[in-house]
Amino acid sequence: MELEKLKQRILTGTPFEQMEVVDELVETNTKDAVELFIELLESTDPRVRNSVALGIYELKPQTALEPLLTAIFKPENHNYNGTLVFALEQLDCTHKLKDVFKILFYESYEAKISAYAILDKQTFEFTRTELLEIQAMWNDLLAYPEKCPGFSSGDTREMIEVSVEGFMGYLNDKNTDGNGS
Repeated sequence: MELEKLKQRILTGTPFEQMEVVDELVETNTKDAVELFIELLESTDPRVRNSVALGIYELKPQTALEPLLTAIFKPENHNYNGTLVFALEQLDCTHKLKDVFKILFYESYEAKISAYAILDKQTFEFTRTELLEIQAMWNDLLAYPEKCPGFSSGDTREMIEVSVEGFMGYLNDKNTDGNGS
């Protein structure tokens, strides 16, 4: 497997060709494949990012957590990050509660759906300070709903409210500096 050739096929191929190469790399399940996927998360082409995000989804490399979050929060990826958040579902986000809420609050509907799934299925460790910061973001959204894409849609607002309410109960818990779910 010549990695550079495969990289070029991902960068220049059709979406079908890109996925063929990603599938080939997933089957190898090597450190080189993971490193290539992480490197290509920086691509300016959303099709390339989506293809490698699906490879990350399949391989579940925890080393992709921070690079995925970086790619998700790049302003130029704002409307094209749903697949990146979908890949994030496969990784351990135990210490990323605030980041997952940022996705739920400020990103596109597709990204919100995956963030909601992460909040629903994973267990988190967080501090009272983090919960207070999430509460402040929520209060800001209530005051300025235009910051939240689709907030006026009933299901989006309901999804967010359920998530916020589920975690804000821990603010009343005297032992908040620990585990939550």
